[in-house]
Amino acid sequence: MKDEIIKNFKCSAPWEGLFINPDGDVRVCCAGKSLGNLNKTTLADILSKGELKQLQKDISEQGHSTYCQACMNMEKVQGRSLRDGYDKDLSNVDTAKFKPAILDIRWRNACQLRCLYCNSSWSSTFAQWEGKTTRASERNWQPEVLDYIQKNKPEKFKHVYMLGGEPFILKENELLLDMVDHGENVGLVTNLSIPDMHTLPLYEKILSKNCSILVSLENIGNKFEYARRNACWEKTEQNYKRLLVKKPGILGCHMTYNLLSAFTLVETFDWIRSMHPEKEDNRTLLTILLDPRKFLVTDFPKEIKQLAIDEFDRLEEKHHDWLSDVQKQFITFQRQALIDSMDICIADSVFDLVKYVKKTDVGMGTITFANEWPEINKIIEKFLTGYTNELD
Repeated sequence: MKDEIIKNFKCSAPWEGLFINPDGDVRVCCAGKSLGNLNKTTLADILSKGELKQLQKDISEQGHSTYCQACMNMEKVQGRSLRDGYDKDLSNVDTAKFKPAILDIRWRNACQLRCLYCNSSWSSTFAQWEGKTTRASERNWQPEVLDYIQKNKPEKFKHVYMLGGEPFILKENELLLDMVDHGENVGLVTNLSIPDMHTLPLYEKILSKNCSILVSLENIGNKFEYARRNACWEKTEQNYKRLLVKKPGILGCHMTYNLLSAFTLVETFDWIRSMHPEKEDNRTLLTILLDPRKFLVTDFPKEIKQLAIDEFDRLEEKHHDWLSDVQKQFITFQRQALIDSMDICIADSVFDLVKYVKKTDVGMGTITFANEWPEINKIIEKFLTGYTNELD
């Protein structure tokens, strides 16, 4: 099965995908390796170099490339990957030239939140917390990239993704949207935690396009505010409900499965279902968080894994008729991953989490890891007995 997957691992990303990190790193998809950096050279130069040509050749002639290893690993873990957003049949693609038909450009790391599993590359607020400069890139490459897209845009964009940082506060997204026709697909992932978001220039412009919006959300209430520092659950819920009224049918949630979300799936899906009671409106996307490892459930003691399995069982029992086939597939894969790793515990991940919690809980008042996840905290404390030196 492994060899069969690799042999047929074709993807259109090398001919039509353009992904750029806030630090200027250029790839053809977010899971691939860097092809160059805009702090050192131009986009046109990066896309004309031999590394991209070799990648295209490997995919065309071999049907796979080492560039695609992350997606290969992802499909083993959860049965799908970012490759699902591209064309797997190259006969549908003009392989004679590169045309940026699928865009995922993260112009800057500007973000008002410091989500616990984020980092300084993706959030300026996280960078400030770590005492780093808030700017992720050294050169002002954004106008050059906008100009390249304008001059080389395909007849029709297949998909334009807007992430961040926080996409609603990135001015370049307004300029990019001006290039997008009404019928072309736009997907935006937002933390939806900006006060008076509906007054931002991008807000109405987004709603005038063929746009789908995913809200980064794994928990509700205090747990939401714990995981997504500086966010206010009441404000986020208010913004969510406003969008539902403004333009129903475009909204869903993007949930990362990790140690902070694994034991609250039922209550979170209860809320999502209250917002979207009809099964056809359930657009929640579940993805596995693989990094940082201190939030990876499969690294923790078996008692924690059993609780995670129990939560999956409760979720399926309560919402079985409403869950999508893709969501059920995710649950099946992750449940099996927990079973397969039952006798494995990565002590370093546990140590890293405990140290991080101690550092990050400062100033959170009663909203602490111990108070919000008492059962998990108790299991971790029991596991740490005898490991005092490792935590000094």
